[in-house]
Amino acid sequence: MTAPVLPGRREGVRIIGEGRHEVAEAPLAHLREIAAEDGLLAAPAVILPDFHHKKKQEMPSSVAVATNKHIVPHFTASSVNCGMALLSTGLNVEDLSPKLLDSFIDQVKLRAPHPMPLKAVLNRKEVFRAAREGASFAIERYGLDTEEIKAVEHRGRIELEEGTDERILRRFAPRLSAEASRFRFGGVGPGNHFIEVQVCQEILDPVAAAAMGVHKGMVVVEYHGGGGVWAGEMGRLFVPRKKSTGIRRARTAALKAAMHASVNPSVLKERWDLYFHNVRHAIEADSPEGKRLWMSYCTAMNYGFAYRIASYQVIRESLTAAWGSPVSTKLVYDSPHNSVYKEEVDGELAFVHRHNTARAVGPGILADHPLGQPVLVPGTNRTSSYLCIGASGSGISLDSACHGAGTLVGASVKAGTAGPDPDRVTRRYNYADSTMQEVAHVGDAGVDLAVDILRDENILRPVARFTPVAGLT
Repeated sequence: MTAPVLPGRREGVRIIGEGRHEVAEAPLAHLREIAAEDGLLAAPAVILPDFHHKKKQEMPSSVAVATNKHIVPHFTASSVNCGMALLSTGLNVEDLSPKLLDSFIDQVKLRAPHPMPLKAVLNRKEVFRAAREGASFAIERYGLDTEEIKAVEHRGRIELEEGTDERILRRFAPRLSAEASRFRFGGVGPGNHFIEVQVCQEILDPVAAAAMGVHKGMVVVEYHGGGGVWAGEMGRLFVPRKKSTGIRRARTAALKAAMHASVNPSVLKERWDLYFHNVRHAIEADSPEGKRLWMSYCTAMNYGFAYRIASYQVIRESLTAAWGSPVSTKLVYDSPHNSVYKEEVDGELAFVHRHNTARAVGPGILADHPLGQPVLVPGTNRTSSYLCIGASGSGISLDSACHGAGTLVGASVKAGTAGPDPDRVTRRYNYADSTMQEVAHVGDAGVDLAVDILRDENILRPVARFTPVAGLT
């Protein structure tokens, strides 16, 4: 059932941009241990420029790991389908004012408060539809243009095994998880999730920018949000997680007990060993447990795609309410950065696990994006962010790119290569209170380094650069 761990081999890690950014020894050693597991990896594990290890995460951030026949829950985060999206608007920089920005943030907080009120948004049938149908469910629910689906990775849906209907999902998922998923649908919340109003400052690839409907001076909105309750529950029900409070840990334990209960003693023992001990396991994908795990990921991804479309609708409504008349919007791209996908690696089907890492497929492969898959590389609310597309050499990184550059931005400020830029400020709002703080920008050395490395390695091509003017966290 689980892949053996064999000592001795210390190879199989590819560092993108080696020598151009710091790679801490402890998380590197962690990746090398994984690469030493005999027969587990389908290709070298990939380290991307924003590489770092958060204390409460099982896996370093900014990595991609492809496995041959096994799924390894620890190789991605519990927040399955946490991701980012970018939408363009019919507004230009001259349409902005402090009063309108204040109003927009107020409207977002009104429609998506934190904490959310205890009021059901979905009925139980809709929860299961979101888990099966993904983004198309939410696009239909909110009456959006069906063409918007092309701007969602995988068109916002991972196919479940044939015949997986609502009846099967009801038996599969704990009832409490389905019930809890009804009460929050759309929004971002506090923490490192955000909604940010940005202005396009520079077009770097006119052809690709025109194809995505982006031009200089345009106002865009970038947002980073999770996959909702269902996705978060599925990310915890098959593996113990470090990032868990006492209350959540107790609730998850009860849900896991209900989900994994079995009258078959051998099955019960296997599930106890797999899901109730904080040990990394590689679960054979074709086994009964592997198929259950894969269903959990598919439904989590689908629900997460639908959830962020609901967030998109919140932003659309808030823009119109703030400006007092309809504001045209278009989804430029929506992409998760915590995922497990079946993808071709070196001509063979593999499971590609990405942790705080975006997918970046080169040109000529995706019918909806013939120039290359759109990729968002944000900086911080004090720097520029970039819209890019996958380049022809993306295979060396398992078609992956770092999902941000916060670590590199912090390092550039600490090193003094990115000083204050008082001529540019971001109006920063938060969910905790009604205050607003203007924060001065810093130089773009950090985010530029991330994009330069990925461009030089022929993984990405930068398309446009945006700077923030207002953000809600």
